Amino acid sequence: MRCEGGDVGVIKMETIPAYKYCKFVTDGTHDSPKRTNFGRKLITSKHLGRYALDFQSANYISEEDYLKIIKRSNVEQWDILFSMIGTVGNIYIETMPNVDYACKNVGIFQCGNDQNKSKWLYYYLQTPKAKKHIYSFIRGTTQGYIPLVSLRNIPIDIIDFTTRDKIIQILWLLDEKIKNNMHINDNLEQQAQAIFKAWFVDFEPFGGIMPDDWKVYKLGDFLPVITGKKNANVSSLKGKYPFFSCSHDISWTDEYSFDGYAILVAGNGDFNVKWYDGKFEAYQRTYVLIPKDPRYTSWLYYAVKHNLSDITRAARGSVISFITKSNLEEFSFVAPKNLEKFNLIDKFISINKIIDHNIKQIYLLTSLRDTLLPKLMSGEIDVSNIEI
Repeated sequence: MRCEGGDVGVIKMETIPAYKYCKFVTDGTHDSPKRTNFGRKLITSKHLGRYALDFQSANYISEEDYLKIIKRSNVEQWDILFSMIGTVGNIYIETMPNVDYACKNVGIFQCGNDQNKSKWLYYYLQTPKAKKHIYSFIRGTTQGYIPLVSLRNIPIDIIDFTTRDKIIQILWLLDEKIKNNMHINDNLEQQAQAIFKAWFVDFEPFGGIMPDDWKVYKLGDFLPVITGKKNANVSSLKGKYPFFSCSHDISWTDEYSFDGYAILVAGNGDFNVKWYDGKFEAYQRTYVLIPKDPRYTSWLYYAVKHNLSDITRAARGSVISFITKSNLEEFSFVAPKNLEKFNLIDKFISINKIIDHNIKQIYLLTSLRDTLLPKLMSGEIDVSNIEI
């Protein structure tokens, strides 16, 4: 153990490499196991989210291949997964006691089921100091990657356990509130999607038959289809307004071109649909749909979301997958002829208002966490007199 930098703020820090801090630092398989129709999930770097793994898009592998992989690189509760290729540096902390997936090209910081050791490392890897080290280790020109030997040698600052535990509790409480709001929103959105499907797809209230006083509409009947105008370089991790791109994740900017209740559709790549109410900016390949009557925005969002696979079917078959303006304008669906008096439309508004409140809380809590994290981890903020 060696001292690097001495006292920082009021905290005495020492620095050791990750391989000494952790029980073991390894990575997932470098092989390409055969894809199967069922079995165990294979997690790669692209499946790492901040709060969840994307099991839905992950491939299945056989039980035999799964057992081979975990002999070398088993994931246990409180281990940390680290994206080593492509978008290097995404991290996920495994909080579940029973892990039944394998990893490929993913770094694994094994923390020996030590919860607080794991949480400290999880937050430390998000600090500017750690990110600077990580970026200095990246190799490759076409696709960046970080070698396992570099992962094992990432310097980790350590402090006394009392201070450490206070810091991670502050940050963890913020993350738990963010996750709780996200969970509530997921449930609300699932309810809204179920209502949409029951009424506008399955016609359940009408015995499975479309009523005679319903008709076919096109999305273009309700709104103009336009795109954002900005390049990705105007976005950053901080800013006053959300910047919507083709990614599932939202970045930020200090500029805005749009102000309204809008549906955002990713025009290529990772097809997805979002909505937002307020001032925002959009990437040039993101479609911005602002209905002429804002009463219909929430309902139309669920219409587009439910039918996104149909809208993108033609795009997915091309070499460069993208949605065209006409794909959206000509997208058709059925609804009552007299929409003005169809009160179910307002149910979607009510649901999205609650979701919007939670989203704004998430933004505020995320901003607070991201502001506090480097100051707490560096000792700039003194927690010695804080009672938790």
